[in-house]
Amino acid sequence: MRFTDANVSPTPALGPAAGAEAPVELSPRDLLDRAARAAVDAGLDLDVFMQQAWNAFVEAQPGLREHLEYLQTLARLEELRQQGKIGQA
Repeated sequence: MRFTDANVSPTPALGPAAGAEAPVELSPRDLLDRAARAAVDAGLDLDVFMQQAWNAFVEAQPGLREHLEYLQTLARLEELRQQGKIGQA
């Protein structure tokens, strides 16, 4: 299901009502489609939506932000070494 479908609700089901059937489990794609539809419906700028989505993704994975910062630091050190600005140990 794509968020361009007219029958897509902008928010996922919150759970079954008393006596109702359990909702069908949504795939990650369905959840992303609904999040995108909600962002469009709210008039959210694409850059803001992407930044918020990225932040939520990183925050959902403990240690990922630190790992990415570590990799960025290593890349910067290598760049400085190649420019001759720092020596190699």
